[in-house]
Amino acid sequence: MRSTFVVILLGASTPALATTAARASLPELVAGADLVVLGTAGTPASEWDGGRIVTRVPVTVEEVWAGDAPATVVEVVTLGGVVGEIGQTVSGAPRLRRGERVVLCLRQREGRLRVVEMTQGAFFVVGPPAPDPAIRRRSFGLRLLGPEVAPVPERLRALERAVKEADHARRR
Repeated sequence: MRSTFVVILLGASTPALATTAARASLPELVAGADLVVLGTAGTPASEWDGGRIVTRVPVTVEEVWAGDAPATVVEVVTLGGVVGEIGQTVSGAPRLRRGERVVLCLRQREGRLRVVEMTQGAFFVVGPPAPDPAIRRRSFGLRLLGPEVAPVPERLRALERAVKEADHARRR
């Protein structure tokens, strides 16, 4: 009789591939933002910032949904990127690609505009140009904890209305 042994090692030398964060509702994302815009990402440029790599992405603002945009192009800073032959990936940090349309909830921190609550504050416009295109979220390895929140609208104009309502409610 032949015996087969299977050994399972849980967590043995397996790197963590996710960042964990508290789940945020759309009103919480808007409340945490200084600015919410619909825009198009320009060419990303990565650089060293101390011991980490950050990527600066110019975003051409099409519409301002909350706050005041300081210019028609804002610079968004995200964690991670590639400098020379060295790359750094931060799970949960949004990655904006050139030409991509996106709705961003942004907060000014240390003189830089950053996406609120990592990738939770980024909503990607998908599909061909249309009056009311679909919206998708990307996790980029972000694992969310906590109770479920109301779903985010899946169409651009419904998302715009929800953001403006949340912004109006926070200003009351």
